Amino acid sequence: MKDTKAKLRLAERAFPLMTAARINARDPEGEVRGWMQRIRDMLGGRRVKTGVSEQPM
Repeated sequence: MKDTKAKLRLAERAFPLMTAARINARDPEGEVRGWMQRIRDMLGGRRVKTGVSEQPM
């Protein structure tokens, strides 16, 4: 599978299943939370509408 096709498949199938609870269960050290916070900070701290109900991480 090529890179582009793999990324599309992840975006369609995996990303919608990534809830805050699931991420916390798989990443108890908070590494992923740190990535997300860094991305948020790089975006200037503004909220990005995702179409998914927001749950605290």
